[in-house]
Amino acid sequence: ARGHGGQSEAAPEGGQRERTAAAEGKRRREEHEAAHRERLKRAEADKRARSVAKRKEEEAKRAQEEQQQQREQERKRAAEAHSEALRKQTQARIKAERERERREKEEKAVREAEEKQRQKEADAKKAQEAADIAR
Repeated sequence: ARGHGGQSEAAPEGGQRERTAAAEGKRRREEHEAAHRERLKRAEADKRARSVAKRKEEEAKRAQEEQQQQREQERKRAAEAHSEALRKQTQARIKAERERERREKEEKAVREAEEKQRQKEADAKKAQEAADIAR
């Protein structure tokens, strides 16, 4: 004696079994969806963590490059200052050398002039003595 919905009225527990199976299927589906949502959430968190790590890595790299550039600029500045100091030192040495040579030349000229003057006076004295003797 078949009733509605293809169920046997003589076996009401058959409907109970179907309802239990349906509830079990629904529960499994909900668990599957919850696990899926959890995986998506975890994947999103991993993605955020990776992007944060990547940003921090890039910032560290940039900071390191800036430090390297600053060190390089400082090294260049020091080298330029050193070469400027050497250039000034060389110029001062050349100037002192020229000054010394000029002074020596001047002193030599003075000595020679004095020697000429003495020679002139000696010649004049000899000439005077010769003139005195001749008289």
